[in-house]
Amino acid sequence: MTVASLLKQQGYATACIGKWHPGWDWPLKSGGTANDEGNFSGGFKGGWDVDYAGEIQNGPCDLGFDYFFGISASLDMPPYVYVRNRTPTEPATVEKAFQRKGSAAAGFEAVDVLPRITEETVHFINRKAKSDTPFFIYFPLNTHTHTDRA
Repeated sequence: MTVASLLKQQGYATACIGKWHPGWDWPLKSGGTANDEGNFSGGFKGGWDVDYAGEIQNGPCDLGFDYFFGISASLDMPPYVYVRNRTPTEPATVEKAFQRKGSAAAGFEAVDVLPRITEETVHFINRKAKSDTPFFIYFPLNTHTHTDRA
């Protein structure tokens, strides 16, 4: 049981918006899944073997959260993509290196992560504030910040 699943049982709408670092299972183009555990720069070919159209398993939406938006790990760990619920919002088609080289969505920039997850959180609050349903947001911030675009 997680805080989110407990609150969900009590009628809360739950969201995780931000960085989800615990390993989740990424679908692979070669079949099956692989757990990142912070090792995308090595065992996952920098994220190039990920099926970005597939659904990620064992993430926030499998652990009690109704909604997730954010990144899979710290900003030094590819793949550099946003994920909504169980699916990346855009495929990784380019290589970028914020600290480690790896696959990235063309529109993903590390400098934009904190403003983007904050914006998503405000939108969630505004939507839920119009309802009588209580809500809970877990808002883990990204750990690495960059002042310039890579």
